Amino acid sequence: MTSTTLQPKEVGISAILMMADGSLADFEAVIHPVATNHEASAEPPAARGRGPAAFCATGLLAGGSLCRRFAGRSSTSSADRGLVVFHTTKSGRHVNTFVSYDETSRP
Repeated sequence: MTSTTLQPKEVGISAILMMADGSLADFEAVIHPVATNHEASAEPPAARGRGPAAFCATGLLAGGSLCRRFAGRSSTSSADRGLVVFHTTKSGRHVNTFVSYDETSRP
C-alpha cells in the first residue's frame, strides 16, 4: 500500500472541492473522525454531528441543494504561508427554494 502525504494547502483545496461533489469516501480520506463544523447550527440535523459523515451532509447541502438553488455561482479562494486560510465568496442568482434550520433542527 502506498501512502501519500498531502500538504495543508492541498487538503484545504480538496475539502472545498469536495463540498461541490464529494462522496463519503472522499470526506473520510481527509476529515478527522471527531472534526466539528462550527457553522452547522443552521444546517440539517445530519450535518450537526462530528466527523466525515457530518461534513458530507454539509457537502450535500452546499454542493447539492445550494447548487440547485443558485445559478451563476462563482468562488474565489486563496492560501498563504504555513497557515492555510481560505476566504471564499460565493455569489449567484437565487432560482429555487432555500431552507435554513433553527437550533432545534426545524426548517
